[in-house]
Amino acid sequence: PTSARLLAEITALVLAQGRDDVFGYLREKGGLYHCAGSGSCSRYEWAKAILELDPHKGEQVVKELLPAKSSDFAVPANRPMVSVLDCGSLEGKFNLHISPYKFFLHWVMEESLA
Repeated sequence: PTSARLLAEITALVLAQGRDDVFGYLREKGGLYHCAGSGSCSRYEWAKAILELDPHKGEQVVKELLPAKSSDFAVPANRPMVSVLDCGSLEGKFNLHISPYKFFLHWVMEESLA
């Protein structure tokens, strides 16, 4: 999960960069970006990190986590072969350094599960 706080902070940084002409700046740099912290991971790695960072590990019902391929599930949607969660495009396009995704994941889990 991406926290509202992280989205607000990144949005403020992006808008500050184009303060002379915000609308022109956003037209030039606009697009769809992933924003959950730096680094990259698969959905399997994401789920594994969630279980590892869970402040209530003793209450977990998951005993084993196994990676799976999209082809293992009969769904009508076409899925990409590699679907990695990665903020590199956001960081590169706006010249940002964002803390690692595990930092934000830990923070969100501590706040929401405390």
